Amino acid sequence: MALLKKRFAVIIIVSFSILLIPYIGNKVSSDWNWNAADFLVFGVMLLGTGFAIELAGRKIRESRYRNAIVIALVLAFLLLWAELGVGLLGTPFAGD
Repeated sequence: MALLKKRFAVIIIVSFSILLIPYIGNKVSSDWNWNAADFLVFGVMLLGTGFAIELAGRKIRESRYRNAIVIALVLAFLLLWAELGVGLLGTPFAGD
């Protein structure tokens, strides 16, 4: 149980550390204009992907299936991020 808490803590710390990049960019550059909703969505995406990868790592024993699911999760994260940011697919969720 303590190992699980440590893993969850690592996921949370890494997610918030990654969120520091756009936060600092927001402070030092006028070209980077994220609002609170952008940070919230990106944080939820990071945490959700991190927890899903952790769940796949714990539940799936065969390494090739586990690796395939991790790759699919990372690709889904990147595709969603690109769609929300620049409208890669042209859905109504696309950014401005």
